[in-house]
Amino acid sequence: MAVYSTPRSFGVSLMGLATAWILTTGIAWAAILKGRVAMHKEWMMRSYIVAFGFVTFRIMTDLLPGVTARLGSNADDASTSVGWICWVVPLALFEVIRQGRKLSAA
Repeated sequence: MAVYSTPRSFGVSLMGLATAWILTTGIAWAAILKGRVAMHKEWMMRSYIVAFGFVTFRIMTDLLPGVTARLGSNADDASTSVGWICWVVPLALFEVIRQGRKLSAA
């Protein structure tokens, strides 16, 4: 789907989302195969966040058109912006919170 999407920038954002989902799930799977349960849990949380990016995209584009209108001058720009925002922002927030908790516990 990402290869045939227009505009091309939207396809790149979809490819980024798909790649992030495959990588996070793959690392979680490899961790559980090696018996590293704590690492598996951390990577599965990341995988769930990225997987929920598809839902977030749909909510932002269908239910919140006012938000998407502010993200770009046209529909193509808005869909590209939402394509990145729907998974990068939640994943970045998760990492900041997760690492902050580790830092404060140390």
